[in-house]
Amino acid sequence: EIVLHSYTVRWGHAAPFADYAALEKRFDPAPQLSVPTLTLHGAQDPVNPPITSQNKEGFFTGRYARKLIEQCGHFPQREHAGQVAEEIIGCVRS
Repeated sequence: EIVLHSYTVRWGHAAPFADYAALEKRFDPAPQLSVPTLTLHGAQDPVNPPITSQNKEGFFTGRYARKLIEQCGHFPQREHAGQVAEEIIGCVRS
């Protein structure tokens, strides 16, 4: 029930729980993160389309990279485990 509600809120089909309004307000505007960050996004993700991870650089003050994984859906770590591992190792080494 909780997971389904989360998705329906994200897609604009349900209202968020009012109990969390004060907590949500603490993160508006979203804080900037200083940790190095790598976003790996499936290019064919039907749940969170790639457009949802575009232009997020402003949320990070540390090193940030976003990479689309072609021929990949919602679970890059399952669908292209080798490529995901290579991207993570490359990010850690840089």
